[in-house]
Amino acid sequence: MEIEVVKLWLEGIGLLVASIGGVRALIEYRRRSAQDRLTLLLKMQEAVQSSRFTLIRDHLETGKSFSDISKADRGDYAQIFENVALLRNAGFLRRELAHYMFGFEALRCWRDKGFWVGMEQDKWWRLLSSFAAELEAAEGTAPIIKKL
Repeated sequence: MEIEVVKLWLEGIGLLVASIGGVRALIEYRRRSAQDRLTLLLKMQEAVQSSRFTLIRDHLETGKSFSDISKADRGDYAQIFENVALLRNAGFLRRELAHYMFGFEALRCWRDKGFWVGMEQDKWWRLLSSFAAELEAAEGTAPIIKKL
């Protein structure tokens, strides 16, 4: 009888230790996932602000013609926001954070008709289009970021 009680105690302790290990692994996984997402977002934000796109940002700000900027460079710039929209739609990026980090630049890009000359804005940029619509619907409201 005593052996059975000891076995039950040992099984209970083993189950408790395994449960604690599982909880710790889940916590570490969630922390690491948030950290990886933040790293990706910071790289994307860095890409938007990179010197490669200085001229594009200047043209968007001043309303200058984009005739001196290649379609490929404009496409690469817009592709960053298309990727943000993809991450947003896939659930990897919260709406508030996407709006806060990329909303201003994405809307400015989307609304500038000169930027899109020769690029078939409505045909090939559907994710960016839906992201811009989402941004326009939320325009005037400050995003409240609770967590990544």
